[in-house]
Amino acid sequence: MRNFATWLACTLICVGCGNDFAPGSRVEKLRLLALRADLPTAHPGETVSLEALAYDPEGRALTWGWATCPTPPGSTVEACLAALDPSTVVLAEDMPTHTIRIAEDALPEGVGREAAYVGVIVAVCPGTLELVPSEGSPFTCRDGEGNTLALYEHEVGMKRIRVRERDRNENPALLGVTLDGQPWPEDEVPTLAPCTTDEIDTCEETTVHAVEVSVGPIESGVDELGVEFEEQTLVQYYATAGHFEHELRTAASPATTFAATGEGELTLWFVVRDERGGSSWTSRRVRLGVE
Repeated sequence: MRNFATWLACTLICVGCGNDFAPGSRVEKLRLLALRADLPTAHPGETVSLEALAYDPEGRALTWGWATCPTPPGSTVEACLAALDPSTVVLAEDMPTHTIRIAEDALPEGVGREAAYVGVIVAVCPGTLELVPSEGSPFTCRDGEGNTLALYEHEVGMKRIRVRERDRNENPALLGVTLDGQPWPEDEVPTLAPCTTDEIDTCEETTVHAVEVSVGPIESGVDELGVEFEEQTLVQYYATAGHFEHELRTAASPATTFAATGEGELTLWFVVRDERGGSSWTSRRVRLGVE
């Protein structure tokens, strides 16, 4: 099991991938928020289905690129890119899902079994993608006029699928969301008064609302290599506008507060991740106004 402090640091880095002057929880540009595999831990010969969570405030048509690195020499994006199999590249519009097959020989014998992974690279572009390396990505993203877009103008991510003979890892069970202590169904769009200040600490009390995600039991046990584990699980909060008191919480203490800003309708996302590669998410909407 990876060191929790290292995993937490990596998660914090990912949270801060947005606008340099805005919190990572605020989705003001094209963002790739999460990647999910139906089998975060897969067996040789199995087919794994992947799904990406992305949002573009401009509502542009998006092109997706997917590629696989079957035996990456390390856990970094760079290591995956170095081992990329060009024959696995798929480019298509409106394709936030993808499937890969784990090779029958993906699990080495003896030394190295604990570090057996298959890596999947995904790119999302508000234009067209080409299989031409650019800025550390295997893809080049171009707008409608053929101009090359910088890396911050599109998104590239990676998902690692752990390969084991018998072990499994379930995606975290996201049981529900509450708003001010009451169940918040997906189809309910409450009206919230907007906060008009730049910090949640200075928002009027009536504009600040308690938000909490409920997560199912945490997995623990002994894996097939004889290693004891107890998963560490995090909850990340995102919104198209507004302030969170805490944008990153543990599943054991997931509560935060939120104050909406702006006007119209906002979207909030709640992403739960465990350190063994599992992830789940849900979303809610709020309407700005006075009830």
